[in-house]
Amino acid sequence: MGRYSFVPLSQALAEGFRPKWIASSESDVVLSQDGFARIVRAVAQEDGKSLYDLWIVDNPPAAAVAALDDRGHLGLVHIWRPVTEMRVSPRRVSLSELGRWRWELPRGLADPGETLDQTAIREGSEELGCVLTSPDLLGYYHGNSSYIPRPIPLYLAKAGCRVEHENNEHEGIRHAEFFSPEEVHTMILAGEIDDGYVHSACVYLGLRGMFGTLSR
Repeated sequence: MGRYSFVPLSQALAEGFRPKWIASSESDVVLSQDGFARIVRAVAQEDGKSLYDLWIVDNPPAAAVAALDDRGHLGLVHIWRPVTEMRVSPRRVSLSELGRWRWELPRGLADPGETLDQTAIREGSEELGCVLTSPDLLGYYHGNSSYIPRPIPLYLAKAGCRVEHENNEHEGIRHAEFFSPEEVHTMILAGEIDDGYVHSACVYLGLRGMFGTLSR
């Protein structure tokens, strides 16, 4: 997606350059219809030299939450993702084969004026249908550091009693469920969970000694 312009990026960095990214032009900024994200064609420059250019995906602030109940089970949502491939293939994406159900960590975009820990609690409460408390920054998930600048924070929270909440079917969520560490690890190894947020949460929780061991 990117291309070298005048100076190879590796050479420039080796020589001590620290490029500054600028939008190449207003015409190179692409907005989604709902304003969810924008894609910017950006140029890295140093002392007037164009070093490299590529497309950068500028996502709005968001957060994910790893909610554990009093048994130490992790809350996941079963959600329909319309642009996820049904199977892995070495060829290019076939539009006719997109869309499948996935187990994922609750997450979502920040509302205006929200802090990201508040976003994590609100999204997790809405999607899991239970009261979440005690948000604690667990770590970060970075889906693609080549084109997406902003990592997504993962928060740890305590899951409490069930609450009445709005119907999540319009967001594609079929239901939510809490799984034991053994169940989650087995589902990951079987390929039933391929959500990077869940994988990251398991690593962070495992390093804290809170979600079983990372070996079978």
